[in-house]
Amino acid sequence: ARGSELFIAKTVIHEMLHAYFKMELDKNGLENGMEDFISDFKKIKQIPNTSGFHTEHEMMAVMYIDVLAASLAAYDKWAQDISYYKRLAWSGLGLTNEYRDLPEQEKIEIIKIAKYEREENRNTICN
Repeated sequence: ARGSELFIAKTVIHEMLHAYFKMELDKNGLENGMEDFISDFKKIKQIPNTSGFHTEHEMMAVMYIDVLAASLAAYDKWAQDISYYKRLAWSGLGLTNEYRDLPEQEKIEIIKIAKYEREENRNTICN
């Protein structure tokens, strides 16, 4: 593992969302009360240049970025402003359409925070 505890938590939550999407899609969703999820997933899959794994990232960017940020904030006991956690949540979603449409200054802040948590934070863990 490489990065601060918060960066590792972000990565774990991100990967858990991938697992959640796969689980819901594999259950076929419709019989499990997931009609809206399946419908949203299909809509996002129709966006040009999105399929499979990338569709999951689009789904995270469109519908789960705030959930990811709130989860990080709770994990970190709200040591930072929510905007910090939201920016960190964007790391790993840089190829999405939603990220592409963010203002340039916001992208600079996202990159800065991700780099800090991945490499410079005094709580960085390296193996």
